[in-house]
Amino acid sequence: MVAIVSEEYDKTTDIVIEWLHYFKTKYSRFNSFDRNDLSIGLSDKKNFLQICNSEVDKIWIRRGRFQFIPTDLRYGVFSNYLKKEEGPLLEYCEEILRDDNIIIGSYIEEIFNNKILNLHIAKKCGLSIPETLITNNKSDLLNLIQRHKKIITKSIFLPPNIKLDTDYKISSRGTTIIKKKQIELMEETIAPTLVQEYIEKQFEVRVFFFLNKFYSMAIFSQRDRKTLIDFRNYNKTKPNRFVPFVLPSDVLNKIKSFIKKKRIKSGSIDLIFTKKEEFVFLEINPQGQFNWVSENCNYYIEKEIAEMLSDKKNNGKN
Repeated sequence: MVAIVSEEYDKTTDIVIEWLHYFKTKYSRFNSFDRNDLSIGLSDKKNFLQICNSEVDKIWIRRGRFQFIPTDLRYGVFSNYLKKEEGPLLEYCEEILRDDNIIIGSYIEEIFNNKILNLHIAKKCGLSIPETLITNNKSDLLNLIQRHKKIITKSIFLPPNIKLDTDYKISSRGTTIIKKKQIELMEETIAPTLVQEYIEKQFEVRVFFFLNKFYSMAIFSQRDRKTLIDFRNYNKTKPNRFVPFVLPSDVLNKIKSFIKKKRIKSGSIDLIFTKKEEFVFLEINPQGQFNWVSENCNYYIEKEIAEMLSDKKNNGKN
């Protein structure tokens, strides 16, 4: 039995489920607002965890999270308190199920995805990273831009989406180049800000992994001024070129080391291949999209995921 935690309109989940039907694999799907049964027992003699209404062999957290609070209690006076109470349960369930090699994917990793810690771990695993600075001092920014001439900024955690009033809001432009004259206009002390050296690239690489399988795609975003800094500034009129890509074995081994330290079994990693012919780690998205990687490279990832979920002998070990 396979349990899938997803979103109601997630196209990728729909395709995987079609393949599960093909393989005649039993499954239950839980969308973001569906309540999950939960029973946890802890004692000197025996511990147990029951979740998702029945015994399951694998749980794939594709998008979203487990929901333990009844629907009618998720809104109202006590909702914020109950959600805080639910947090440790979500973390406990993922930790125990991860140890038992039952769970694939993670809501906790997604919601607390720490870009700074990820860069630190990537560096320890031998991956190259951009020079990165998090500071609340204007002078530090000036020193960095003096060394690199060109630097970029991005959110430390989540892109801003701040509603000022009924007519105006502040939202993110994604990764943005910051200029010296902009820094000079700042106060001497600022809110903690993340900046990185801007690295000229030949192309970008998106690496999706699921258990011990890796699927890489090269993105030629540098050929379009609109996507040069951030390929997520999609050019729908003239899309970037996407091609299948094979990572060098040494880079792949470093990524495997990174994944092992992170203790995750699924996600998407962003790299760039520089003009100096070096692979540089940018970030990881634990619940990143992969349908576009599958379609553009003819990888049939959804079929392979369904096969791995259907194989009762596959215990999910990397």
